[in-house]
Amino acid sequence: RRVMLDRMGAEAYDAFFDYPTPESYVRALIQSLILERIHFYGAFAFFYNLAREGKMVGSSTIISYINKDELVHTKFQSELIRAVLGENPELHTTGLEDYILESFSNAVDGELKLSTPLLQPLSGIDMAEFGDYVRYRANKMVGMLGLDEIYDGVSQNSMPWIRAYVDNFDGVKTDFFEQKVRQYAKVGADDGFDDI
Repeated sequence: RRVMLDRMGAEAYDAFFDYPTPESYVRALIQSLILERIHFYGAFAFFYNLAREGKMVGSSTIISYINKDELVHTKFQSELIRAVLGENPELHTTGLEDYILESFSNAVDGELKLSTPLLQPLSGIDMAEFGDYVRYRANKMVGMLGLDEIYDGVSQNSMPWIRAYVDNFDGVKTDFFEQKVRQYAKVGADDGFDDI
C-alpha cells in the first residue's frame, strides 16, 4: 500500500517549506493528521482483519504498536493546531474551517477509492462498514479540532472488532524489539519443571 499524498497535502507541505508561516504550518499539520489518522488507519484495518482470521498475527502486533504511536502523534498534532490558533486567533477563519473540512472530505474520498479495489476481494471486510469506519475517523479528527462532524450518522466505530487490536495495551510503552515474554510460570523450591 502506498502512502497517499493528494494535491492538497502536497501543496500544504510545499507552502510550509517555501513560506513557513503560522498559517502554512497549521495547514501542513492538518495534512499530517489526515495522513496519520485517515490513510494509515485504512492500512491498519487490513492487517487487523488478517489477524482476526489467524493470519500474520505477528505483523498485526507490530501494526498495533505503530497504531499506538499514531494515536499519540495525532493527539499532539491536534493540540498543537489548537495552540497555534489560540496564539494567532486571526488565523481561525471560515476559510480555514472550510479548508479543514474539504481536506478531510477529499482524504476520505481518496482513501475509499484506493481501498475499495484492494480490500473488496478480501473476506472479513465489509466495504460499507469500512467506508463508515473511515468517515468515523474523519468525524473524530475534525471534532478534536473543535469542528462539527462532516458525516451524519457516523458517530460510532462501524468496525468495533478493531478495538481488540488497538485498545489492548496496559498503558506502558514498550519497544517491540525489546519486549519480554509476558506470560510465564514461576517455579519455587517445592516444585520443579515437571510441575509447570
